[in-house]
Amino acid sequence: MTPTSKVTLAQFKASRSGHFSKIDTLGSFDFYTMCISLEALELGHVSQMQSISASVRATSRRLTEADYSGLSKTLPLAVHEYTHFIDATSTVWGADLLERTASAYTSAVPDETQFIRAKRHQDYLKGIRLPAYYSLVSDCLDQSKPWRCIPSIGKVFALDGNVSARPVLFGRFFNANGQDLVRSPISMISLLEASAMAQELFCTMNLLSNSEEFKFVESKILSDKTLRFIYDKDLTEYSVCVHLIANHLKCSDILQAFGVCSLVVRAALNFPSDHFQKITLGSVSSVLGIAPDHAFVQAVFQGIQCGDRGVLYYLLCEALPSGSHENHAKAREGLSSAMQQLQIDEVEASASALEEVYTLSRRTFEGEGAALSVLRSTCLENFTASTEGKLAVELPWERLHLPPVILGDCETTRLLGRSDGPLARKEFFEECFNELHEGQKWVDRFSEACF
Repeated sequence: MTPTSKVTLAQFKASRSGHFSKIDTLGSFDFYTMCISLEALELGHVSQMQSISASVRATSRRLTEADYSGLSKTLPLAVHEYTHFIDATSTVWGADLLERTASAYTSAVPDETQFIRAKRHQDYLKGIRLPAYYSLVSDCLDQSKPWRCIPSIGKVFALDGNVSARPVLFGRFFNANGQDLVRSPISMISLLEASAMAQELFCTMNLLSNSEEFKFVESKILSDKTLRFIYDKDLTEYSVCVHLIANHLKCSDILQAFGVCSLVVRAALNFPSDHFQKITLGSVSSVLGIAPDHAFVQAVFQGIQCGDRGVLYYLLCEALPSGSHENHAKAREGLSSAMQQLQIDEVEASASALEEVYTLSRRTFEGEGAALSVLRSTCLENFTASTEGKLAVELPWERLHLPPVILGDCETTRLLGRSDGPLARKEFFEECFNELHEGQKWVDRFSEACF
C-alpha cells in the first residue's frame, strides 16, 4: 500500500488493537496508528452538523429539537474519540507513549540488539488493558442499587508465568445487599475511558443547556443512558474510576461525579514521572488511614514506586476532602488538597510535567516517519492548551490540533479542532495510518518471533 492510497474502513478495523473492544461499536481509537474511526457516521451527518452549527452561531438562536438531534448524533461521539487522541498524544503519559512508539517503529535496523524495542512496545500496549483473567464476574443476578466499590490489590503475572513484583489494583463491586458482583482492575483503560466519557457528557450537557422545552426530557434520557453504562457489570473496568469518586464523596449526582473524575484523571495522566518517587510510604499510609506496615499500604506504595497511574488515581480520590463534588472551584481545591496530602507541590509538579513533555516530544529517532514526527511536534502545543485552564474540566477543542477521522462511508474529514496546522489536512489520515501501520506490522512480526 503506497502512502497516497485510500484507506478503507475494513483495513482500519483489521489493524485495530481492540483496547476498547466492548464499547467501541460507534467509533474507535487505535493506539498503534493513533487514528480514529467514527463508524456510526457518514459524511452527510458531518455536513449536517456543520450546517446547524454555522446557523446557530450566525443567528445566536437556541437549538431546536431537530438541531439537537443532528448535533447529538455527531458531536459527543467525536468528542469521546478525540479525547482518546489527546490523552494518548498530548499528556505526560501520551508524550511518553509517542516516544515509545517512535522508538519501536524505528527499531528495524541492522543491529538486531535494537529489535527488543519493538517487543517492549507491544508488551507495554498489552498492559494498557489487562487481560480478561484479571476481571471476575459473578453469576449473581441481583444487581440492586446503589453499588459499593471497595479496593483490593494483587500482583500481575510476568510473561514467564511467575508472580511479578508489580501490583494490580482492583475495584470490587457489591450490590445493595452486599453480594459480590464483579472484580475489575483499575487499569490505564479505566482512566482513559473515564476521561473520554466525561468529555462526552460535558458536550451533551452543553447542547442541552442551549436547547428549548425538550431539555428536561433529553436530560432524563441522558441520565438513564449514563446510569445503564456505569451499572453494567460487564463494563466496570471502564466505569470503575467514576464509581470510586461517587463512593468516596457520597455523590449521587452522576454528572458531578464525572466532573471531579475528569479533573483527577487528567491530574493522573499529567503527573510527572519523576514525582512518583516523591510520594512517601508515610503519606500513602496517612491518606489511606492504615498503618504503614499493613500489606495493603505496602502494595499500594509499591504500585506508586512502579509509576502506576491507576494507583495514583485511587490515592488522589481517597485524599479528596468531602464536598469536592459540589462545584468546579471546590473540585479544583479538593484536588490541590489531595496533592498536598501526598506531599506534592503543584507548581513544581506542573513545571516538571511541562519539561517532561518538552523533552519527550523533542527526542528524535533515526528513520522516524513524517507523520509520527508531525504528531510529536504538536504534542507540546496541545499539552499547553489543554492544561492552561486550571478550573476547566472541558478540553478547549477550538485550540487543539486534531487530525481527520475515517467515517462509516470511508470518507475522511475533521470534525473539531484548529483549521490550521499540520494535522488539519484531510490527507493526514491516510498518511498517518499507512506509515504507523507499517510500524505496527513490524512490531507484531518481531514479537511473534519471541517465544
